[in-house]
Amino acid sequence: MLFSPQLDQAQTLTASHQYLQAEQAYKEAIIQMPDSPLAYSGLGTLYASLGYWERAITTYGKALDIDSLHIETRHNLAVVYADIGRFPQAFALLDKLTATQPKYAPAHLSRSLLLIKQGRYTDAEIALLTGIRIAPKQADFYRHLGQLYTRKGLYKKAEKNLQKAATIAPNIAETWRLLGLLYFDWGRYSQALEQLNKALPLAPTNVEVHINLSQVLSALNRAPEAKAALKRFEELSTFASHIAQRRRALDADPDNTAARMALASYYLSLDRSDEAIPHYYAVLATEPDHIEARVQLANLYLKQGRTADILELCTPILANNPRAKEFYKLYFITGYVYLANNQLAKAETAFANTLQLNPSYVEAWNNMGNLQSLKNNPLAARRAFARALKLQPDFAPAHYNLATLYESQGAIAKARYHYLETLDSDSTYSEAHFALGSLYEQQDSTTAALMHYRHFLNRTTASNPKTIDARKKLTRLQASN
Repeated sequence: MLFSPQLDQAQTLTASHQYLQAEQAYKEAIIQMPDSPLAYSGLGTLYASLGYWERAITTYGKALDIDSLHIETRHNLAVVYADIGRFPQAFALLDKLTATQPKYAPAHLSRSLLLIKQGRYTDAEIALLTGIRIAPKQADFYRHLGQLYTRKGLYKKAEKNLQKAATIAPNIAETWRLLGLLYFDWGRYSQALEQLNKALPLAPTNVEVHINLSQVLSALNRAPEAKAALKRFEELSTFASHIAQRRRALDADPDNTAARMALASYYLSLDRSDEAIPHYYAVLATEPDHIEARVQLANLYLKQGRTADILELCTPILANNPRAKEFYKLYFITGYVYLANNQLAKAETAFANTLQLNPSYVEAWNNMGNLQSLKNNPLAARRAFARALKLQPDFAPAHYNLATLYESQGAIAKARYHYLETLDSDSTYSEAHFALGSLYEQQDSTTAALMHYRHFLNRTTASNPKTIDARKKLTRLQASN
């Protein structure tokens, strides 16, 4: 079989969630390898991941027209049929696949889950045990078998299989949750709590973990903690309900942009960014000029440190629409990336474009001030910070940055004024407390310095590099006071 650089590129792009580029690469691979099922199969999987079920089915069908025995395509098509409730077609493919390819573990797993969904527990047990014989190091088989045994009240068998799953893959929250549920059903409440406490940090927004915690804590007569867990469950279940509603809307209409944007937002609220990303790309696949989808995706990438992906997402559309007024947020994000990468000329151009399109954008004036400070242009920096504060007098970052600039120029009174204004605007702005502590320490105002260092330590995180320095200063000042 011929090697295809486009196919390799498409798989890489898909893995990094660059779905629009991946789709194009798959199509180019199809042209390059028209007699291979691989590109069609990969494109089908891409469509399935974006919820375009009919496109996925059609594309998988083209792969099977080329090679009717292609294992992965047949399996993935069966999974799509199962996801959209077409169970007879799913079973037909999976039954044939497990019969003709008895050592292909994914087919046994998918078939067992479909059997469980239909309440055919005996058949599911046989399928899971078969999968374990084929793939004894695959945790999924043990986890689902343990869950099945719990439902049947076979607690010792359930414990054995769930513990095996946890040993193989200890970072799967669902395994620990199922162990907790097993021990709860078994009446072993302390052990149940222990397992659920292992699940919680792995999946802090998992709805079922919190309701299970509430049940176990209630059984242990720990009412306040049970009430708190129940409250968190109720908060999270609201998001889960919204997600279910939007998913139903998308099942009916995969091109429903509003549903996709809302669904992505709810996923982000639950810290499930990997599930949000495909929906943003699905929106852009049908509406390339959808600004909010690009902005939300770029902000998500910013949190993840994926600066190259941000530029790839934003710069092409800005080049094609340089003066579109609604694109000011994209210019701002690219400017932020350039500024973080110390590409000052590009950052200045991006911020200037932002402010030309939206002169009232406070964050852009603030970042323009930061940029001018880096360029050692304090007059331009002060003007930019002042413009930001004229637009929003209580914008704490601009007060803080202006204070830092004044301090660097020896204008201590003005620096102190703006540090205090920072805290008036945002009392949680810990860096301002550290800066004031340092200023007061230099002026031998020990009591004030101690107060601000304490406030800094109470409001910052342990990962802040200034924490160690603040503790040392606090210890020294307390000793000399």
